[in-house]
Amino acid sequence: MPLISRPAPVKLPVPKRSWYARLEPPQLIALVYFVGILLATAALHLPGVLRDGAEMTSVDLLFTATSALTITGLVVADTGETFTRYGQYILMLLFELGGLGILSFGTLFAFVTGRRVNFSERQHLQAQISGLDTGTVVQLLRTIFAYAIGLQLIGALLLALRFVPQFGLGEGLFQAVFHAVSAFNNAGFVVVPGGMGQYVTDPLVSLTISGLVILGALGFIVQFNVVNWLQQPRQHRLTVYSLLTLVTTAALLVVGFLTVLLLESNNQATLQPLPWHGKLLASFFRA
Repeated sequence: MPLISRPAPVKLPVPKRSWYARLEPPQLIALVYFVGILLATAALHLPGVLRDGAEMTSVDLLFTATSALTITGLVVADTGETFTRYGQYILMLLFELGGLGILSFGTLFAFVTGRRVNFSERQHLQAQISGLDTGTVVQLLRTIFAYAIGLQLIGALLLALRFVPQFGLGEGLFQAVFHAVSAFNNAGFVVVPGGMGQYVTDPLVSLTISGLVILGALGFIVQFNVVNWLQQPRQHRLTVYSLLTLVTTAALLVVGFLTVLLLESNNQATLQPLPWHGKLLASFFRA
């Protein structure tokens, strides 16, 4: 019987993956922030960013751009006196981008550049965010942005109740928005003339800023988990991560508040001149 020869299977050429496609998520995120810091530094070098007479070296601008994008809160010069309104808008944009978080920022970068998020990455995102169905991750990221912007708008409206009567409509609204964004993203930048010390006894400003700082620091994972638990406690339980975060945050706030209050109440240079409610507000704000 003659042997029937079968044609050898045709091997299709394997498409070469680009260097970008071969990056792991941590490498991608590091690349995003590296490029972001370079672009932010270049933006701060643009004409009209610094006020007349303000001196900032390239290293100073690099430091400021890095601090703003990574929401570190460190500055080398007074922000309000050094940067023009145009420069302050750039810094506010950097706070927002940095505050959205490594998770959201890296994922958005992947979508913008055309890289698809595969199923395993969706599972990782699911575990990190809220344990919802893996098909809703992209939808959930949009919810994160809407939620973050919504909280900052509420904070800005509350701050505007104080800043608009003090500075006028235009300047007051800018001050309210800038400090709401700075507080929620834990950026720590201040541009209000005279600094925040003038509001030490003002519960509206102190508690609004403190609330935004706490909400921004807790993160979306914990807040979404708490909201789901409050709405449907039988179906959604608080995760171990959420419980640890809430208990630790509360403990640190209470211990910090009591420590500052007890140690500084009789200090003439800090809390002693303030009325009792001012001492409480200042201690809580510091904590």
